[in-house]
Amino acid sequence: MEASERPVQRPAQTYNLSVSVWSNRIIIVLSALGLFITGVLSYTTYNQLEPPCGGHIGCSAVQQSPFSKFPISTGVSVSYLGLIGYVLLFGLALVRASVVGKLNRKLAWFGFVGTAIGTVFSLYLTYTALAIVQQKCVWCLASLAVIIVSTIAHAALLQADPPEKSDVPLSFGIAAVLLIGLLGTGFLTVQNLTAQIDLANPFIDPNAVTLEELVPIDEKTIGGKDAKVTLVEFADINCGTCRANYPQIKQTLRKHGDGVRLAFRHFPLIGTEGHSTSAAAAAIAEYAADKGMFWKYMDEVMNDRNTERIKTLDGLISVAGESGLNKGDILTIFRSEKPEHKAMAEVYWKRVDADLSLGMKMSVASTPTFILYAEGQKAKPVAGRNIDGVLGEAPYRELIQRK
Repeated sequence: MEASERPVQRPAQTYNLSVSVWSNRIIIVLSALGLFITGVLSYTTYNQLEPPCGGHIGCSAVQQSPFSKFPISTGVSVSYLGLIGYVLLFGLALVRASVVGKLNRKLAWFGFVGTAIGTVFSLYLTYTALAIVQQKCVWCLASLAVIIVSTIAHAALLQADPPEKSDVPLSFGIAAVLLIGLLGTGFLTVQNLTAQIDLANPFIDPNAVTLEELVPIDEKTIGGKDAKVTLVEFADINCGTCRANYPQIKQTLRKHGDGVRLAFRHFPLIGTEGHSTSAAAAAIAEYAADKGMFWKYMDEVMNDRNTERIKTLDGLISVAGESGLNKGDILTIFRSEKPEHKAMAEVYWKRVDADLSLGMKMSVASTPTFILYAEGQKAKPVAGRNIDGVLGEAPYRELIQRK
């Protein structure tokens, strides 16, 4: 064969450069998909909406479980952490498309380490969802698939030679098209979503505390004093689901008369966004209980028209005044630096702490948490939306009728 007739060999370096460029483009696509997934989950978490889950409750169950926060129970939602992670990966891929040489390789290492950590964390979350919560969240599984493939793409990027020229026009064009398309898809996805499904907490240990310990002072109970059925609620006054359940629970109590009693316990989600006044609202509720006005106060602060007002201390105190409490006394007790007033305030803060301690002893991690106790029956957690239906079934129906 003449030299001129020999097939032209494609240089290995050119092939490697092609792998590098296409791997980064694939990472841009995957990061955008991750932004879509975690964006929808973050939106539904923040607005307490039920994520679309193909007709089953798995996504809501996982979203409301203690494992949906990091650190467990007390931290921020893992959907927020995932969103931040994908924003960083997306931005890193765009920067990588505009640089060459050693800097490109260094950024590839950052991406690989980040996606590897994300993969381990996602595997852990998937395990807790399937093995502990025993529910399947399709959004979580999709996010796991995206982060695994992203890790593989970064590994391929590291195996290839870094590009010698930037890939800005096409990579940025792909990114822009993806963002526009996914923003539109995300908008359509979250339209007409319903309020978050209220699910019973499967991790509650009702036997960790006796019913006698759980039932607070008379002022914080409502219903029949000698009722054979008792519903214990742990709630946060700023909790959207607690507020939505409140009128329904009051209606259920009226329906069953003296056959059921409700015992209320505070569980302010201290440190959670949107709950900065929760502890103060609980302490003022304890003051209201001493004045025999606990339920008047609760009716006022849980009213829909006051949802935003109670998010500030001044608004909370104003609402408390509208319930019939003395605003001047509240300001004196909770804001005065005099020892006698601070001692009075400390009494109410300790009551709130006692409620929190009881809840944590029973593994309460979210609000609202309802536990149903009935004479001769095993205590069990129930979902707020199911309470009326459960009370209408045997054996609770018969116990209520016996009073």
